[in-house]
Amino acid sequence: MVFSVIILVFKFRHAEDEKSAAGTSPEPQPILPNLEHHADKNLRMAESFYVQRNYTKALEHYEKAYEKQEEALKAAQGKGKSGDIQKKALADILVSKGVMRLRMAQYEAANNDFTEAESVYGQLSAGERDYALIYHNRGFVFNEQGDYDKALEWYRKALDIDEKVPGKDHPDTATTYNNIALVYKDQGKYEEALEGYRKALDIVKKVLGKDHPHTAATYDNIASVYQAQGKYEEALEELLKAYRIRFRTFGETHQFTKGTRNDMETVYRKTRNPKPFPEWLAEAMRSRNA
Repeated sequence: MVFSVIILVFKFRHAEDEKSAAGTSPEPQPILPNLEHHADKNLRMAESFYVQRNYTKALEHYEKAYEKQEEALKAAQGKGKSGDIQKKALADILVSKGVMRLRMAQYEAANNDFTEAESVYGQLSAGERDYALIYHNRGFVFNEQGDYDKALEWYRKALDIDEKVPGKDHPDTATTYNNIALVYKDQGKYEEALEGYRKALDIVKKVLGKDHPHTAATYDNIASVYQAQGKYEEALEELLKAYRIRFRTFGETHQFTKGTRNDMETVYRKTRNPKPFPEWLAEAMRSRNA
């Protein structure tokens, strides 16, 4: 049984497919800066290719945008605020380039882009959230490389900022708790993982609502930890919570709902309950006033 591990990505703008909006993204996601206010068509093309998972083409267009932005920065030198705006745009594009390199497993090159972006932010009155974006993506790099201690170090730096700006009860903060929990799960530190996922759950229920797709995604994450521990009854209970949300939100025949039902059936078999799964599910839905 392979659960879809969900990282809830709310912070900043990210180019991702429609499944992300439903809280069913199949893998952790690095985060792109918000470049919507930039007119360069290369940025629009880059994001389009990113959605298509054509990272080579996306990087190609980010490189072109970077070259144009360097020219704009040279033209704006000595013009005060205008120059700062151009520097900020250059740093944002550097982060975007780094994310593409992450996707292509070019981790050293990605870190170089993030380091350069951080240097440019340091020349400005950059907000803390700009740094949180870099810290998040650095954490992603180290987690992908299996350096979990380093990943946790960077994610905690991002969390320190998130809890101040935008605040403890914000989806951004839930995102970072999810990231930290995933690292703990990869390490086999299941109690710590559950603690992180439950903190994320408290936030998304409070901010987004108990029936929001991202709430369902967090139940999936908790279930994945119980599954890894061999606690199948507990995993099944969390999956049932996710199933009820998707049943109400998308309907019984939607692919997300059916996918969760399949996950439940796989776990249910491991509980060795003699009752047929369809009968158990029907009773569970009725008894929980679904």
